Amino acid sequence: MTRLEIAKGKLERLSMELAEATERAFGHMRQANGQPMNDKRDGHAFMNKASVLEDRCINLVKEIEEQKERVEYLEEVEELKKRGRDGRGHIIMSVDNIPVIKEEIAKMEGLIVKKEHNRYTHTRLRKFKKSLEELEGVTESGSVSSKTRELIDSGKVNQWTKRPVYYFVKGLRKVALEIDENGDFKVSKRYPATTEADKKAVKELLAA
Repeated sequence: MTRLEIAKGKLERLSMELAEATERAFGHMRQANGQPMNDKRDGHAFMNKASVLEDRCINLVKEIEEQKERVEYLEEVEELKKRGRDGRGHIIMSVDNIPVIKEEIAKMEGLIVKKEHNRYTHTRLRKFKKSLEELEGVTESGSVSSKTRELIDSGKVNQWTKRPVYYFVKGLRKVALEIDENGDFKVSKRYPATTEADKKAVKELLAA
């Protein structure tokens, strides 16, 4: 289940809770039959409960608004991802995104030819070409396997933007995986697991 699906599920749950809380609050007030309760027996307890029920509704409304913003943000991220970009709008350096990377390289080269570039364009162009070279090296002997894609999409590994061939294992310090010629993950020789605990975690991750 994606973060967006989880967020939408939570929003739906909160909306249901608000409907139930609102009904409880109105139901409680209906018990007064439209009469003032301040001067009646147990009136203080009645009003205290009414206040608690009302506060619950107010808090749920606030939480729903915050969750709506969360859903909107994740929808924007999802849309950016479809266009090969991350949540900040930066191009994702991944095997699947090679066509977008090539388009960006062509765009930068065009700006240089037209002399419409800034002083950072050449540096950025070199970075993109280096990343493209590494990514195309990954795909020379084979594509990314479905198991590898599933692991990437799970968020359990994070691709290093500066060196896209490395996928660091989330929760472990400087432990990375690389994609082999068959499109499967293997332990990186440059960033291997060194402790027994980390080795076990990586073994379980690759075996899943």
